[in-house]
Amino acid sequence: MTDRQNISIRITDLAPIPLEIYRADEEVYRMAERHVNHMYAEYNQRYKGRSPRELMAMVAFQFAKLYFRGQSTAEKATELLKQFDTELDALLSAQVPRLDDQPPGTSTRREGLR
Repeated sequence: MTDRQNISIRITDLAPIPLEIYRADEEVYRMAERHVNHMYAEYNQRYKGRSPRELMAMVAFQFAKLYFRGQSTAEKATELLKQFDTELDALLSAQVPRLDDQPPGTSTRREGLR
């Protein structure tokens, strides 16, 4: 069994677009198809008199804007996680003695645990 499959998507009233995709990605492709068509339909109602080309350009711009906003948010989250990790490491190293920092003949284990 192959992990790839052929599907067709329909964007507005254009001819079906054949694609070969990974099976695991089908839901993402179908969701994208639905959202593009939904946004196009909304713009078609809101901006009567605009050409299909103009409407599709507006849809593409909205998705590009969402993509870059998401990318920026992910970058900020990554930076925040790095800062958190650095601060956590500093706190833990201040609280927990390292084994190689122990004086000779001492143990970090409790005597009653032997």
